[in-house]
Amino acid sequence: MQALRYIWRLIIYRKFWLAAAFAAPLIVAIFISATLADIYESRAVINFKNYPELYPDSISSEGTSKSELDLAKTFLLTRHNLLTIARMRSVFRTGDRLADDQIVAAMLANTSVTISAGRNDATLMTIAFRADAAATASQVVSDYVDTLLAQNTTTQTEAATQTADFLRTEVDRLRLAAETSRTAVQAFQQAHQQTLPQTLPQRRVELERHQNQLRQLERDVFDVKSQKAALVAQLQTGALSASAPTTAEQEVSRLKRDLSTALAIYAAKNPKVIALQGRLAQAESLLARERAAAPGRKLILMEIETLEARLSDATSNRAALQDKIDALEASLRNTTTALELDRLRNDLTAAEDGYQKALAKLSAAVTGEQLSVSETGQRMTVIEPPTRPTMPSGPDRKAIVFGGGLVGLLAAAGVFLVLERGNRMIRRSQDLIESLGLTPIVTIPQIAPRPQPVAAQRVRY
Repeated sequence: MQALRYIWRLIIYRKFWLAAAFAAPLIVAIFISATLADIYESRAVINFKNYPELYPDSISSEGTSKSELDLAKTFLLTRHNLLTIARMRSVFRTGDRLADDQIVAAMLANTSVTISAGRNDATLMTIAFRADAAATASQVVSDYVDTLLAQNTTTQTEAATQTADFLRTEVDRLRLAAETSRTAVQAFQQAHQQTLPQTLPQRRVELERHQNQLRQLERDVFDVKSQKAALVAQLQTGALSASAPTTAEQEVSRLKRDLSTALAIYAAKNPKVIALQGRLAQAESLLARERAAAPGRKLILMEIETLEARLSDATSNRAALQDKIDALEASLRNTTTALELDRLRNDLTAAEDGYQKALAKLSAAVTGEQLSVSETGQRMTVIEPPTRPTMPSGPDRKAIVFGGGLVGLLAAAGVFLVLERGNRMIRRSQDLIESLGLTPIVTIPQIAPRPQPVAAQRVRY
């Protein structure tokens, strides 16, 4: 509390210096706010619309993108446009003495372009300009708007024309691709008629018929072989008729029984066994000559030849049927043809779909081109045209005065600190301790004196 009282006394003591430091910036601020010319601001609001039905989604995206707005802003604030508008409207009274760079810098400083865009919000551009004359501000903003609208019309017409030309080329390319794919499908179907998926039921029926024929042929071959084997056995056994055995046959039978009995008693090299074997061989030779001279043998041989011819034909037919069956089974197992045909058909479908979509987009692009040329499909709409302001928008004189007062307070505080830091006079016991390092034994409190002249107070302090 004593420290605050001490500081307050110092402030009272330095009141003239502090008042001067505070008043100087405040007076300057008041003078500036009083002498500054009025600033008038005019503004216009433009809405950027989009026509998705006129601009195919393959060429322009839905909505007006932020990049388009930035491009429009950049075009508006180009050096050429700023210089043209500034000189046409005589924005600056000393414009003849200003360099081009100074004019451009001043125009940029007085121009404000704000973009508001969102997914579900309207796309807006707010253009504002500040000038010392209300008419100049409104005229410059009007020129800004006219420049943007003219550029929009030109750009929109060129874009619509380029889009239509591009889509015409795309339609021709897709039509040629569809025709090429259609020709490829037809050629592939003609070259692979036997393996096409649509002939699958027919090939399965044909395979089943050939398999049945092969089974029947194998049964016929088995029958022929059985008949031939029976005839051959008949030739070998001599059973040509049902009459009684001949003398030669009876002799052969008797010798076989005697040889079997002799082998059971004697060794195989016994003379009796050898003699019986010789007699048996002679008897069998005689029996063979008798059978060869039999009248039914020639008929049996002819039947055997006929059966062999049938067997040869059946074998050939079976091989041919087996080849056909193998080919049909291979075609049924082969999926490469179906996959290739599906690929060609998919290419044809994609080409036809692309062609139809390109036709629809071309129709929309042509409509957009016509609307752009006739200026009925504008993408920019002025929803708030520039108006001549009736009240100045600046400068903010209260803020200038307030700022001057704030600077004055800071200046007064700075002057107070400088004066007190430079004053080495001892006023308190604390000053004695800090300056000389001595601790006073007794401190006499300050007694408020009677009012004295200012000169006497200065002598005391």
